Amino acid sequence: MESGAVFNASNTITLASWGLSSTGVLNMAGAKLNILQATGLQVGGTTSRSNSVGTLNMLANTTNTMMGGGSILLGNAANVTGVLNLQSGSALNATNSAINLGSTSGGIGFLNMTNASLVITGNVNIGSASGGTGTLMMTNSTLTAGGWTIGNSGGTGTVSFGQGSVVTLPALSTTRTAGSYATLTFDGGTLSNRAASTSYLQGLDHAYLTTNGAIFNVGANI
Repeated sequence: MESGAVFNASNTITLASWGLSSTGVLNMAGAKLNILQATGLQVGGTTSRSNSVGTLNMLANTTNTMMGGGSILLGNAANVTGVLNLQSGSALNATNSAINLGSTSGGIGFLNMTNASLVITGNVNIGSASGGTGTLMMTNSTLTAGGWTIGNSGGTGTVSFGQGSVVTLPALSTTRTAGSYATLTFDGGTLSNRAASTSYLQGLDHAYLTTNGAIFNVGANI
C-alpha cells in the first residue's frame, strides 16, 4: 500500500491462511487501513497451517495509520507465525482495539521495532491466549499504548525494552492462569507510567536488568 492509499476493510483480512508453509506479506508505505471487523487483520491466518508465516511491514521512513475497532492479530492459528515489523524511521498510529501477539493456542506472534514509533489507543497483548506465544523487541523506538499484558490467560510473553527505547504505559494488567509465563527485560530502555499505581509491575515470572540499565520516568507514584 503506497503513500496516500486508503483501504476500507469491511471483512477480515488474513495473511498466510491457505496451504502448508504459505506466506503472506502486506507492506505499508504511508497508507491508511480502516479495519471494521472485530478480528479485522489476522497476520498469520485462521486455520492451522504448519510453518506458515504472515508479515506486516511498516516500510522505512513512512507514517502509517490503522483505524476502526478491529484488532490486529499476530499468530492467530496453531503452528502459524505472525510478524509486525516497524522498520527504521517508520511510524504506526493505530486507533484499533488491540494488537495481540500469539492470539490463539499454538500461535506465535512477533512485534519488532527498530528506530520506530507505535501509538495505539488500545492494548498491546504479548502472549495473549492460552498456549499462544508473543515476543516484543524494541531498540531506539517509542511505544505508547492504552494498556498492556504479558503472558495473559495461559500464554507466554517475552518483552525487551532495548537501548534508546521510550515506553509510556499504564500498569501491567495480566490475568494469570495455569500456563501463564511472563518475562520482561530492561536493556537500556525508559519506562514511563501513565498514572499512579500501587501495583505497576505485577504477575512477572522473570524481570531482568542488563548492564545497559533501565530508566523509570515516574510522572506519578508507583
